[in-house]
Amino acid sequence: PEESDPEEEQETKDMIKEERKRDRDPIGSDWEDEEN
Repeated sequence: PEESDPEEEQETKDMIKEERKRDRDPIGSDWEDEEN
């Protein structure tokens, strides 16, 4: 059974943090429009 890698978990948290940052960032709205 694979145990969750703490390093990997941290990476995921950082990724979510970056995504939230982009969501709040008006400059990030450009790529948001492309994604949807």
